[in-house]
Amino acid sequence: MKTALRLAPALLTGLALPFISAPMNLNWLHWVAFLPLFWCLRGLSLRRGILLAYATGWFGNLLIFWWLIETMQRFSSLPWLAAFAIHLLTTTVFSLSYGLMGLMPWLRRRLGGWWMLALPVVVVAGEQAFPVLFPYYQGVSQYRVPAMFQLVSVTGVMGVSFLIMLVNSVLAETLFAATQRRALPLKAAALTALLIVANLAFGTWRHAKLDAALKDAPELRVAILQQSVTMEQRMVESPWEGFFEWSRLTAKIADQHPDLVIWPEGAIAFNPTEPRTFDLLSKRSLKILTRRLARDRVLPMLEFPKDIGVLSANNPKLLDALKKKPIGRVFQDFSQKGDYDLLIGGGTILENPAAGPEHPEEPEYIAHNSLYVFDKTGEIEGRYDKMVPLPFGEYIPLSDTFPFLKHIIEGPGDFQAGTAPFFFEVDTKKGQTLRYTTPICYEAILQSTMRLLAGGDTPETTADFFVNITNDGWFGDTASPHQHAMLTAVQTIQLGRPMLRIAYTGVSWVVEPSGDILYETKPFTEVAKVVPMRIRRFTTIYSRGGWIFGWLCVAGAVGFVVWGRRRQGETGTKQTAA
Repeated sequence: MKTALRLAPALLTGLALPFISAPMNLNWLHWVAFLPLFWCLRGLSLRRGILLAYATGWFGNLLIFWWLIETMQRFSSLPWLAAFAIHLLTTTVFSLSYGLMGLMPWLRRRLGGWWMLALPVVVVAGEQAFPVLFPYYQGVSQYRVPAMFQLVSVTGVMGVSFLIMLVNSVLAETLFAATQRRALPLKAAALTALLIVANLAFGTWRHAKLDAALKDAPELRVAILQQSVTMEQRMVESPWEGFFEWSRLTAKIADQHPDLVIWPEGAIAFNPTEPRTFDLLSKRSLKILTRRLARDRVLPMLEFPKDIGVLSANNPKLLDALKKKPIGRVFQDFSQKGDYDLLIGGGTILENPAAGPEHPEEPEYIAHNSLYVFDKTGEIEGRYDKMVPLPFGEYIPLSDTFPFLKHIIEGPGDFQAGTAPFFFEVDTKKGQTLRYTTPICYEAILQSTMRLLAGGDTPETTADFFVNITNDGWFGDTASPHQHAMLTAVQTIQLGRPMLRIAYTGVSWVVEPSGDILYETKPFTEVAKVVPMRIRRFTTIYSRGGWIFGWLCVAGAVGFVVWGRRRQGETGTKQTAA
C-alpha cells in the first residue's frame, strides 16, 4: 500500500483524539484509538513510518488545540490569519513526540514480539522528554475512571499512558496475526489482561481506602463563586464592574457561613492593599497609574467613566459605604464581618528599584500576577506571586533580548515571575488549622511546579490541599476550559491532596485525593454556593520518587533502540511485518 493511501485511514486515529479528550470524554475509545494508525504503519520504512505517525498526531493536536486561535485573538491584537499561522506552527512543534509511534514497524522487524512492550516505553519517553507549552498526556483521558486512574499515585499519569499504548499494541499484533492466519500473541495478551485487572483491583482498593479515611477528615466550608460574563464584555466594561459583581456574589453566600471565600484570577485590577479611598483611587490615582502602566506595557489601558456612581446604580448603599473608605479596608470588612478568610486574585504593581536615569532600559514598574489572603481578623496573611507566567499571555518570550517584539505583538502583559510558594493557613468551624498553597492558572498542570507547591520539608511548609484560581474566560466557550480543568485533576491523585478550583467563568470544582470530582460547574453560568470540602493529605509513591517513571522510560527507550540496532531480527518476523 502506498504511503499516500495509508494516510486517510491513519488520520482516523487523529480524528478520534478530540473525542477522547474533554469535554466529550469518550475515554473507552482510547484503548483502541491507535489501531488504524498501527494497521497503516505495517511494513513501512523507518522514515515513512515516523512521517505517517507524526502526520496523525499533528492532525489530532490541530483539532484538540483549535481553541488557541480564539484565545490568541483575545489575548493580543493578532488577526485571525496570524493566529491560525501561529497555531499551525505550535502544532508542528508540539506534535513531534507522535513521530515516535512511527518506530512501530522498525521495532517489529528488529525486536519481534518485544515491540509490544518497547513501543509504550518509547511513547512515554516522548511525553517525558519533548517540551510542550501545555503538557497533555495520553493517560489523562482516564481521569473520570477512578479505578483505572489510581495508578497515577504510583507512576504519575504517564503510567496510564503506558497501559493505553500497551493495550493498543497487543490488540494490533493480535489483529495482524489473525488476518495472516498465524499464531496469536496469547502470552502477551494474557499478561496485558492480567496487568489491567491488577490495576483495576488496586484502583478499586485504593479508592475505597481513601474514601473511608475521608469520612472523618476535617471539613472546610468553601465558597464556589463564578460569573457568566464573557471576556468581550469584561474588556469593554470598567474593571470596577467586576469588583461590584464579586461583591454581590459574596454577599449572596454570607449567610451560608463559609470558612474560605475565593475571588479568582484577575478578579480585581488594582492592589487590594491600596491605602487610598475608593473615591480617590477610582477618579484620579488609578487613572494616572494605568496610563503609566500602559506606557510601560505592563497592562492595557483601563478606561473609567467620569461618574463612578453609574457603576453601582443598582446598589447605591454599597457605593456610599465605599466612597470614603480605603479600598484595603473594604476587603478587611468582608473577612471580619463574614468571619471567613478571603482570597483575592489580582495584580501587584511595584516601583522598580533598578529604574532610573542611569538605567533607561529598566521599566518604571514591576508587575506580578498575584493573589492576597485576608484572614478572619481582616489582616493580610500573605501574598503569592505566580512563579510560572504564561508565555504570550503574561509575557512575550525573548522580549527582554529583542524589545521590538513588544511592539509587534500587542496585548500580552509583562509580568515577572514569583520566586517561592506561600503556605497559607485557614481554620475550620471546629478550630482545625489547615495549610494550603495556591497554583495560579496553568501552574496547576505543571508537574514540577505542583511538587514544589505541595511542599513537605517541614510541617509549616506542607500543603494539606490546593486552591487553584484561574480565568478561563480568555478561552471562550471552547473545549479549553474543560481540558484545562482535566489536567489539574491529575495532581490530586499524584500528590495525594484535594484541590479546590475556582475559575472566573468555569469550570470550577472540588477534586478529592481519590480523584472524585464534586460540585462541578458549567462554563459561563453564574454560581454562588458554599460546599463542604473534606481535607486530608495522603502520602503517594509518586510524590516520594515515583515521578521518575517517565525518565526510566526514556532510559528504556534508548535501551530498546540500541538493542534493535544490534539485533538482526528474525526472518519470520520480517516476513510477517512486511
